[in-house]
Amino acid sequence: MSEINLYSYSMSELQALARDIEVELKRRYDEERKRILVQMKDLAASVDMTLDDFIAYSSSKKTKGEPKYQNPANPRQTWTGRGKRPSWIKTVLEQGGALEDMLIE
Repeated sequence: MSEINLYSYSMSELQALARDIEVELKRRYDEERKRILVQMKDLAASVDMTLDDFIAYSSSKKTKGEPKYQNPANPRQTWTGRGKRPSWIKTVLEQGGALEDMLIE
């Protein structure tokens, strides 16, 4: 890319150049968005979905799951069995308890 000597421009020329740059940046940004949108639609279509289907699918709320284990000392404390073990599970296990003893029936 050739270097431009901005010192040779007047204030009005620089302002005009700045406006032209802003217009060109917006045009390129819009072109890029359209190109990416086409790619996204093509990708969704490759799995027999529309882009709206894909957006709805990807933004659907994930459920935490039903509790599988319950703290014997405090039945309000539960755990689904997924993710990091709660401290009360670790405490019961350290004290010789078994995970099966905490299953919710």
